[in-house]
Amino acid sequence: MSFSDSFLWRALKATLICVAFNTIFFQISKVMGFFPEGMSFETPEGHLQGFHATLIIGATLTFCFFGSLVFYVLDRWMEHGAPWFLGLSLIILMASLLTPFTIEGAPWSTIITLEIMHISTAMILLYFFIPNSFKKI
Repeated sequence: MSFSDSFLWRALKATLICVAFNTIFFQISKVMGFFPEGMSFETPEGHLQGFHATLIIGATLTFCFFGSLVFYVLDRWMEHGAPWFLGLSLIILMASLLTPFTIEGAPWSTIITLEIMHISTAMILLYFFIPNSFKKI
């Protein structure tokens, strides 16, 4: 298997595309006023956190890393790991779609923007991982 077909290369491409899309989409949304100045949310530690590009990039990198890791483990240790990854991904996506609604006082524009970023990240990861994996079945 060449490097261009390897898991690592697919994970890297998917992550870079997710980060680029989410960062650009966030910046455009912010310029359009979808993220009002001074808007923040409370972290689990009780701190107030504002929305900025660094937060979006960090969150995207984190979820891409863990998504890639879960795919790798399922694909390597199970005979048919890809369908399990697809099912697990859809369950996690559905759960993640609830989180923007927990931001107190967030306008609908912010919630919809965050929902689009969640969906795009999941779809990009699935695009890069699932098609090649189903060839094994």
